[in-house]
Amino acid sequence: MDIDKKLKKAREKAMDWVTTKGYSSIKATFDEEFNDPKAFISDGEAVLPAITAESETGKSYFEIAQKTSKKQKLITKWKLFSMLAKRKNGQFVIFAPHGHKTFAQRIIENYRISAKVISI
Repeated sequence: MDIDKKLKKAREKAMDWVTTKGYSSIKATFDEEFNDPKAFISDGEAVLPAITAESETGKSYFEIAQKTSKKQKLITKWKLFSMLAKRKNGQFVIFAPHGHKTFAQRIIENYRISAKVISI
């Protein structure tokens, strides 16, 4: 299976998880059925979470972990979403496709990012 198909499958699983958990006001960057989440500017670049959604308690941010050589950019992005989720009484969830969980887990532990990693 090529990378595009794996990413597409991971996105589908992430959306299934979010919708079955009862979240509302769902926004996603990769699904035409939903509006795009709000973009944030970091170092002059737009940063968007893969998915945002609201629950009874607050607004949550969701990302799909993918190994990358641009770790610092990813760390900054994940710290931002973790902070925003905390401020809005939500949570930051990182969906980890097969082969990416250890990568995601190591980053959140080493950089003290408050996030929940879910295998998909």
